[in-house]
This record gives sequence, structure tokens and C-alpha cells, in this order.
Amino acid sequence: MSHYAIVTTTTPQVVQNVCVWDNATPWTPPDGCETVLISDDTMVAIGYLYIDGAFVPPPVPVEAL
Repeated sequence: MSHYAIVTTTTPQVVQNVCVWDNATPWTPPDGCETVLISDDTMVAIGYLYIDGAFVPPPVPVEAL
């Protein structure tokens, strides 16, 4: 079993969910999304961006004054 990120196919690509999948059981990601294998040494969570083959934390929001 491997970990996969479910990312949007639009730009910017955003991680919608993370799952464990055997890549053998028939399953299709939701419309407008694709799966990306997550390596064991990679930190990724919902909201991360997927840019040029790398997972990037989302920008930190600036608080209103």
C-alpha cells in the first residue's frame, strides 16, 4: 500500500485529500483531480500546492489589521 495525494488538475494544483491505495483495486479520482504518489520522506497535507513535481506548503495568510 502506498500513500497518494489527490490533486486538482487545474493551475495551481491543490491537494484535496490524501489516501492509502494499493494501486490495483479499481478506483478513479473525482472529476478534475488526479493522484500523485507521495514518497516516504515527503510531508504533504490537504491545502498543499503541487508545483513542478514537488509539494509546497500553502502560503501563510496575512492577518487583517
